[in-house]
Amino acid sequence: MLFSLQGFDIVLGADVCYSLKALPALFGVASQLSGDRPGCKFLLGYVSRYAQYLLDALDVIHESTCVHLAIVHLCRAYSIDKQILIQAQVAGFAIQEVPDTRRDLGGSLEGVVYSLTLPRRSSTHS
Repeated sequence: MLFSLQGFDIVLGADVCYSLKALPALFGVASQLSGDRPGCKFLLGYVSRYAQYLLDALDVIHESTCVHLAIVHLCRAYSIDKQILIQAQVAGFAIQEVPDTRRDLGGSLEGVVYSLTLPRRSSTHS
């Protein structure tokens, strides 16, 4: 049996963040796979497309002067980058960037690995 009701020690996700709407589900699934076990690590490899969206926005402004579409490109990228941090915390994870993992992937893409953990719950004894 691949999945234990007790959860996994490590959950891996790579390049799975494309939509703001999907982030709560992503962190919900990670929490379920961890079995809600404190100490479980969820390692998330994330590719930020902010710079690419910025270039797309500049192209749109240059080609058609459609400022609204350019703003949409910028907001989408910034929102996903920021919402990963926010939604992880909302789901109960502590999140931090793994040191020395931020890399230029070429083509205006930047990659980073985040380490997410569920905090240890304090036990109360009667």
